[in-house]
Amino acid sequence: MNDLDRNRVEILAGLIQDARIHARRSPDECAEALSISSDDFSKIEVGERDISLPELEVLAMFLRVPMAYFWGSLTLEEVRETDYELYQSLRQRI
Repeated sequence: MNDLDRNRVEILAGLIQDARIHARRSPDECAEALSISSDDFSKIEVGERDISLPELEVLAMFLRVPMAYFWGSLTLEEVRETDYELYQSLRQRI
């Protein structure tokens, strides 16, 4: 992995951990929501395992943060209540 990819993974890992803490969820709860082991989720949070886009979408819904947060477009302070049921129904149509 080159330095740019490593930096991207570390930034995303930090955003995931911050969102989990902000949502007051445990690593075990997040792992269960993603249907992965707690060890795998811990690796995601420290940047040792990549997270797939579908996994990131599930995690965003579980933590109730928009995907824009993970792209760096929003901060947790800017996140407002989102209608995730609408997003989920639209996602299933695609």
